[in-house]
Amino acid sequence: MVREHGINVFLTSAEVNSPTTQFTTTERRKELVAVALKYDEAIVEDDCFGSAQYFGVSYRALYPENGWYVASFSKSIAPSLRIGCAICPKGMADALRHIIFSASLGISSPQVYVANFVLRHSKLAEIPKMVRDELRVYVVETVKLLDQFDISWKPDVPMIWLTLPGRWCTTAFCSAAEKLGVLVSPGEFLSSECPARRMLCAYV
Repeated sequence: MVREHGINVFLTSAEVNSPTTQFTTTERRKELVAVALKYDEAIVEDDCFGSAQYFGVSYRALYPENGWYVASFSKSIAPSLRIGCAICPKGMADALRHIIFSASLGISSPQVYVANFVLRHSKLAEIPKMVRDELRVYVVETVKLLDQFDISWKPDVPMIWLTLPGRWCTTAFCSAAEKLGVLVSPGEFLSSECPARRMLCAYV
């Protein structure tokens, strides 16, 4: 695929695949790094959910030559704190700044002040735990309702991957759920030709 399509960047959410909630094993990450090294490909790891437990070795550790790490505070601290961070390979700071300035109009001053206040707060370390504890309540209650079905989930991740039972199709399932007052986000990124189209993601 890299050769055929000229891919030069591999973007991945290795700790929490969205929306299946699976994670990439360290062995698999090493295999992907070998491919990246062979074709001089960058690997960008998006740790967007900032889960409490990190299951594998980061791509930054496995591939310091061209491994990038990005994260966001919007899920680990507060949805309104839409500011993230990025760690780039050595010598790539100027390229990172260029990418950010080219892709963004910047952050408003009030947002910067709020982020500065939050990130310097004396109880900052407690906030992600409080968020996870609250999230876990919603996830566990949802799992109790769906545990008879084929689901994939993690207590610290705000979504559940459900393989639709029987002959349900995604559209019919979402419509039936909405009539009962339950809003479901379908996996619209999947091709209609793909057998996995009968899977969907419910965001808690």
